[in-house]
Amino acid sequence: DHDTELVNEFIKAIGLYPVGSLVKLTNGKLAIVVKRNYKDPLKPTVMTFYSTRNKHLTEVKRIDLYRQSSDKIVGCVRPDEFNLNLPGFFKSALLDK
Repeated sequence: DHDTELVNEFIKAIGLYPVGSLVKLTNGKLAIVVKRNYKDPLKPTVMTFYSTRNKHLTEVKRIDLYRQSSDKIVGCVRPDEFNLNLPGFFKSALLDK
């Protein structure tokens, strides 16, 4: 069907989770998508930084979800759902080092 073909091409072009998307993982961590995975769009590389269970920032870790099968993306989330100030976080995490 033509519509299915178009959707598949769109996903290939942009990815299911575009770089910069804020996602929640099955382990309760929030992460930013940092690299697409062309082989499996559901398993990009992410940087985890926040625990939704403990409600605090965590050590930043880079995880390739394609190579590490225990965690999966639950879905995209908005920073305000967790009272996160992402610009402030990035400034302190990246610029103040």
